[in-house]
Amino acid sequence: MPYLAVNYGLRPAPGRLAGHGIPVVEVADVNGPAMAAAIDTARPDLLVSFHFDQIFRAETLALAPWGGINLHPALLPRHRGPVPTIWALAEPEPCFGVTIHRLAARIDAGAILAQREVPLPPGITASAAARALHLAGVPLLVEAIARPKSGREVVPLPYCPFPPPDLLRHLARQGRRLADAADLRRALRLTRRA
Repeated sequence: MPYLAVNYGLRPAPGRLAGHGIPVVEVADVNGPAMAAAIDTARPDLLVSFHFDQIFRAETLALAPWGGINLHPALLPRHRGPVPTIWALAEPEPCFGVTIHRLAARIDAGAILAQREVPLPPGITASAAARALHLAGVPLLVEAIARPKSGREVVPLPYCPFPPPDLLRHLARQGRRLADAADLRRALRLTRRA
């Protein structure tokens, strides 16, 4: 599935982050001893995640005094899960947005710190929507970092897993694309830059 290759299989070159003075620590298990050691060394007040495919356990979140927050490219509590832009695209009238929420033991279920709807152009791919929403969320993330302990609790709606084949066929019949050649080219450029 090209969407997965573009959004999960390709990683930005670590040199891009290190060039900005941001340390890069790659760990296989966010809840494992290597991550605990990295957090202990960095001594952050707050953990921040986005476009992340693992779930922080309470013990890991407790390593930072203020816990953690996440940038989620959807209007929570709707579209909880790993590919929210696909689920938003599947709606009769796609509605996109971004949410900053506290990390909790349940996936995408923590208190909402900041949120806004983001209008996107018709025909946008799910991959391009995810990129646009992550960028649109940066100002909200800055706002939420200033007050990471606040937020409004919400009742989580059902989890949206990776989409089943019938949903993907439905999207294809409607001409709604998950990724296109431009998305793949952009992902490849990110992995080549050092």
